[in-house]
Amino acid sequence: MIKHSLRSAGILAILAVVLVFTVGYISPKLLPIAIFINLLVWLALSIWILVRLILHWHPYLAIDNFRSALARIPAEQSVPLELTETVNAVRFGATSNFDFYYRLRPILINIAIHRLARHSLDLEQQPELAQQALGVIAWDLIRPDRPPPTERQRHGVALRDIAATIAVLEEL
Repeated sequence: MIKHSLRSAGILAILAVVLVFTVGYISPKLLPIAIFINLLVWLALSIWILVRLILHWHPYLAIDNFRSALARIPAEQSVPLELTETVNAVRFGATSNFDFYYRLRPILINIAIHRLARHSLDLEQQPELAQQALGVIAWDLIRPDRPPPTERQRHGVALRDIAATIAVLEEL
């Protein structure tokens, strides 16, 4: 890019000098004007080369970056906030028992209440029937009398148990 710019500037500078000599040869009266125009061309070429060198040495100042900054930013396809929160709750629930109990478990309980209601079952009023409908693994995670964790940093619930609970809830 720089070599091409320098080559182009050199060609223009040579053409400007040839123009001065040609005008001086054809009409000596116009020589001062031709020299002034030649100086303006040299000044413009010097500025152009200087800008090119700066853009080469500092690429973050490049014209393409400037144009891209002015370009309209396309709307991102956003993920619903609830989905992001649920995915994070599953990740954190598998990481720590505390996060499972206070982040993921309330979501699972809410889903279980709605799914059990389809079968006219209540999680808190009919725990035996709810336990039969949910199965052992899901019931152990969702049961209303599950105590809060005593150790905050203890490893969370296994992902296979979370997946099994979600599968049971989906089938209800």
